Amino acid sequence: MRNLQLLLVDPDADFQSRFKREVESGGGVEVATCSLGRKAAVLAGFIHFDAVFANATAEIPYADVRAKIQRNIVDALFFVYGGHGVTTPGFEPVAPEKTVERAKALVQGFR
Repeated sequence: MRNLQLLLVDPDADFQSRFKREVESGGGVEVATCSLGRKAAVLAGFIHFDAVFANATAEIPYADVRAKIQRNIVDALFFVYGGHGVTTPGFEPVAPEKTVERAKALVQGFR
């Protein structure tokens, strides 16, 4: 069985480190991180992500990232946090303080 692949897009390097450390601690998952949406779009073309967690302030080309990921994994999940009420089609809103917990729950659900 392969590991779950998650992508975190957030400009805060400290949050990236914490997210990666806490989510990967249980095993069965690999987390890729980047700070800019443009890089997320590039990564999405090469890695088969099962889920994306994106900070609404990271200037993400949402439609492009979603389309590239869904070419490989049709039922991939997309979450957006931050940005105070930003609505992004196809991305489920998550409270910023619940982002790590939501990712951990997602990993547990795939086991």
